[in-house]
Amino acid sequence: MPHGSLGNPREPSDRCARRRETRVLFGKSSTEEMWVTEIDPEKRTVVKASSHGADYTTVFTLEPAGDGTTLTFRFSAKQLGSAQYRSS
Repeated sequence: MPHGSLGNPREPSDRCARRRETRVLFGKSSTEEMWVTEIDPEKRTVVKASSHGADYTTVFTLEPAGDGTTLTFRFSAKQLGSAQYRSS
């Protein structure tokens, strides 16, 4: 199970907070470093990572929904140059 802290999302000073996350996928362990690049308290947080020849962006958006809140999670990846990564 991933663990760690990205800091207090209500504090803009925590932008650029970094963390390492280790996970197991298809029987292989991988540790990645992620960092917060944007915080708009109570609205949006952007987390980035770069690994294996690609840049990754995860955007968390919060929107009021009746008496609650809707959390939208968007993940994207962009290949850098002509680098290729193969899992073996």
